[in-house]
Amino acid sequence: MIKKQLLIYEDDNYKSLYPFTLNHATFELRVGVFTNLERILKLEYGDDYSIDNPVILAVRDEIKEIIKERYSGFKVISINDRNNYECTHINGSTIRHGSSTNSSIKINYLWDVFEHMEGRIFNDSESLPKSYNLIDSVKNSGVAQNVAKIHPEKIYTGKNITIYPGVVLDASKGPIIISDNVIICSNSVLEGPLFIDHHSQISPLSLIRGNTSIGPFCKIGGEVSCSIFQGYSNKVHHGFIGHSYIGEWVNIGAGTNNSNLKNNYADVKVVFEDQIINTKSQFMGVLIGDYTRIAIGTNLNTGTYISLGANIFNYNIKQKNIKPFSWGVDKKVNFEEFMITIRKMKKRRGKEISSIEHDFLKLLYASLNIN
Repeated sequence: MIKKQLLIYEDDNYKSLYPFTLNHATFELRVGVFTNLERILKLEYGDDYSIDNPVILAVRDEIKEIIKERYSGFKVISINDRNNYECTHINGSTIRHGSSTNSSIKINYLWDVFEHMEGRIFNDSESLPKSYNLIDSVKNSGVAQNVAKIHPEKIYTGKNITIYPGVVLDASKGPIIISDNVIICSNSVLEGPLFIDHHSQISPLSLIRGNTSIGPFCKIGGEVSCSIFQGYSNKVHHGFIGHSYIGEWVNIGAGTNNSNLKNNYADVKVVFEDQIINTKSQFMGVLIGDYTRIAIGTNLNTGTYISLGANIFNYNIKQKNIKPFSWGVDKKVNFEEFMITIRKMKKRRGKEISSIEHDFLKLLYASLNIN
C-alpha cells in the first residue's frame, strides 16, 4: 500500500517561538506526550509510522543541515522550495488533534502551549503506542508494593520502569503516563495529567504536579507544575519551576525558583524580540533556551526570557530578557570554553556533539548581536 506523502513546514512565525526555535524547527515543539511532528505522523500513519514513510520536512536554510542530521531518514528541503511539491502540506507549528488538516491549534507564542497541556495529555492517553499498559494490568516487578495508585485505571506505564517505596501516583485529575526505563525515587508525589518520557528520573521527595511533560533523559526534582522539559535537562534538586518551557541540555541549580504569578494578579508581560508582549495570562514562568546553565539559589521573575547558551549567575530579578550566550549579567561566554562544557554535558548522557552542530552553534554565536 502506497502511503500519502506529507510535507511538514515551518511558517514565517518561527521567531515568535524563540528561544526554542533558535536551533529547533517548529515541528519539534513538545506538547503533551508527543512533539508536533510525532503527533502528525501518528495521526497520518498510525502506530506503524517510521522514518521510511514518505515525509518531507521544509525548514529555514540556517537550520537545514542540523535538521537533516536529527531526521536522517526524512527528506529535508528549504522552506523556499516547498511549493514545488504537490502533496499534503501541514504547518509544523500547529498541534494536530484530528486526521483533518483543519483539526489543529496554532501555536503563536511559546507560552501558548500551557493552556493546551491538559487537553493534549488527556487526548494522547487515548492513542498511546501498544507498548503502554495500565499499571495494574501487567506484572510490574519494578514497582514497589506500597506505591499508592489513585485511579490506577488512568495510570499507564512502559517497560522496565522502577518506582520506589512511598511514591504516590495520583491520577484523580488526569492520566499519568510513564514511559520506558523511567525511575521514580522514594516518597515522590506525581499528579496527573502528567507525562514522563523514557530514561528520565524523578528525585526523592519530589512533587510533580499536573499539566507537565518531561522529555527523555531528564533528571527532575523539587516542585514542578504545568511545565515542559524538552529533553536531556536537569533540575535535580529542590526549588520550584512552574508554567515554564525548558529546552534541551539545560542545567538548573539547586534552590532555583521561578515566579509564575504576579503579586497583583495582572497578566504577565514578556520582553520579547525588543517588544513587550502581554501573554494575556495570569500564569507565566520562564522560557529557557538550550544549553543554558543557571546557578544555585537563583530566583527568576515572572515572564523571564533566557535565550540559548546563557550562563546565569549574580542574577538581578528585574532582568527579564537574557541574550543568547550571556555570561552573568553583561558579558558574553567564551565560545571554546562553552563547547568544552557542552561536550562534558553530553558525555554524561553517552552523547557527543557532532561537527554539524558545532559549526551551527559557532555560526549562531558569530551572527547574533551580543555586546
